[in-house]
Amino acid sequence: MTVATTRLRQKGAPGFSPGRLAGALREARLDAADLRDAGLNSNLINKFLRNERTPSPKMLARVASALGVSGLDLMDPEDGADYSVRQRRFSAGMTTAEAGRTIGVSGVTYARLESSGCIQWKSGGLSRTS
Repeated sequence: MTVATTRLRQKGAPGFSPGRLAGALREARLDAADLRDAGLNSNLINKFLRNERTPSPKMLARVASALGVSGLDLMDPEDGADYSVRQRRFSAGMTTAEAGRTIGVSGVTYARLESSGCIQWKSGGLSRTS
């Protein structure tokens, strides 16, 4: 794995599963080319399927919507049992800047809070822990 690929994966959806994407495509009886009708680049979808790239929050939400599934359906839980706050944010198609605005902080501050475990995802959305 190259350094460039590692950087892409760190920025992309945490726990993204090419196998889950392939399964969702099969279940929907679609292939990457069919997603062009939804405005998605089939070459990029194929890169996701080959695990060469991982989707951004916005792209994950667009792909999931085109397939009629949740973004979480395209990811494996990071800790093996439940989805992380970061994964839930990605599934909602939110960047750190957008998530930060929901709790009144900058995107950089939000990212620090998220990585330190100071953010919770509740049914109503994001909240900051004490």
